[in-house]
Amino acid sequence: MMYPLVKELATDGIPVVVSLRVLKLARQPYYRWLENPLTRTAWRLCQANGWH
Repeated sequence: MMYPLVKELATDGIPVVVSLRVLKLARQPYYRWLENPLTRTAWRLCQANGWH
């Protein structure tokens, strides 16, 4: 997944919009990921293994 890279580049001063454009990623899914970085599958896996 490229979203952690975009977030890291943003902390280094590269605008998110620029990174997303260069990587050909959409903005809305990125910002959705920022709010909830775990996917449903990952969350279910954590719950199934008792890691919640």
